[in-house]
Amino acid sequence: MRERSVAIIGAGLGGLAAGCYGQLRGLRTTVFEMHDRPGGFCTAWTRKGYTFDGCIHHLAGCLPGTATYRIWEELGAMPREVLFPDDLTQVETPAGAVFTVHTDLDRLEAHMRELAPEDTPLIRRYVRALRTFTRFDIFDAMAGSWRDRAGLAYAAPFGPMSMMRARPMSVPGSEGLQIVGQSVGGAGIPGCAVMGRNAIAALT
Repeated sequence: MRERSVAIIGAGLGGLAAGCYGQLRGLRTTVFEMHDRPGGFCTAWTRKGYTFDGCIHHLAGCLPGTATYRIWEELGAMPREVLFPDDLTQVETPAGAVFTVHTDLDRLEAHMRELAPEDTPLIRRYVRALRTFTRFDIFDAMAGSWRDRAGLAYAAPFGPMSMMRARPMSVPGSEGLQIVGQSVGGAGIPGCAVMGRNAIAALT
């Protein structure tokens, strides 16, 4: 029987995951990358004396027993020691305002209201949407059954991303609620792995 092979363009997280899953399914995979190192946006680069670190700083799907965790196990990324910090990340605006993304939603809401008290109604809606999403794993929905994905589609209009597009938040010097999106974003890492897996599944 002739060996089946797959050419994968790009050694980002999605391409690397596709390469791994292809070999797990008995395919001969070759990953092509124009850069001198793998990782795609999950790397660091230097421009005019500045280092831009696009590397991973938080990872979703670290809870054993979830669909995303099983993907990390299959790819060899888990199990390993995982740290759960009190603060996810911090952003400073050009005007000097410091926004800290607390993982405790009560602290996050209080902090956001301190920065922009006039936006209290919007902040309350935003945090309420975050609490809605704590009841299920977004990435499990991406990696799971059609019922899981249907639940995600139902919740999406009420989610944080929809709230961020609603209107700017009045943090001095910020680009509105984009600051929140940049701070709590990170769907790309597990999302790329899921898409890489699904691309190979469609071929086999």
